[in-house]
Amino acid sequence: MTTLAPTTTPGPAPSPARVLHSEWHKLWTVRSTWIMLAASTVLTIAGGIAIGASYESGQAADFALDPVQFLLFGTQFSQIILAVVGVLFIAGEYSTGMVRSTMVAVPRRVPVLWSKAGVVAGVVFTTTLTTLVVTFTSGQLFLDGTDKELSLTDRGVLGTLLGSAAGLTTLALVGLGLGALLRSVPGGITAFIGGVTVLPEETAQ
Repeated sequence: MTTLAPTTTPGPAPSPARVLHSEWHKLWTVRSTWIMLAASTVLTIAGGIAIGASYESGQAADFALDPVQFLLFGTQFSQIILAVVGVLFIAGEYSTGMVRSTMVAVPRRVPVLWSKAGVVAGVVFTTTLTTLVVTFTSGQLFLDGTDKELSLTDRGVLGTLLGSAAGLTTLALVGLGLGALLRSVPGGITAFIGGVTVLPEETAQ
């Protein structure tokens, strides 16, 4: 007499809200997330303060930039850090093998990718916008009475800060996409630096 082995029926697919909550939890339980976001914040604010403190009226030749943008010089470095956050968030799962557990819990890749993108976009945009507002406000403390003096309520200031935050968020999502395609942390970071920072400079020359 033979007995049939019990069969397991796959449970219902998790709801988008549960997948999103899971990815949110993953992002904040990884130590590198806190380190990268803190480093990005410190570099951006420090760069704004340093430029604001060293500026004197009449240096237009040296600072021929938008009055808001020239305080955001630190974002030249933080954009790479934020892209690394995106790369690590997805490619790190392939290097540790955690991706197997993710795919068991959510067999379809699309909900996972969209949830990761939503979490990265929300966290990076909120953190970056807050950082840029603090950077601008801190830098302006040293620009009182100069030709670069502005306030948050002046026309175009908030729009520039929002646009810069959106741009940095987009770069973090590019890093996430490269990490998903290459499934390698070194490969994703190298591709971002080469394709987003080095290649445009070489093309412009």
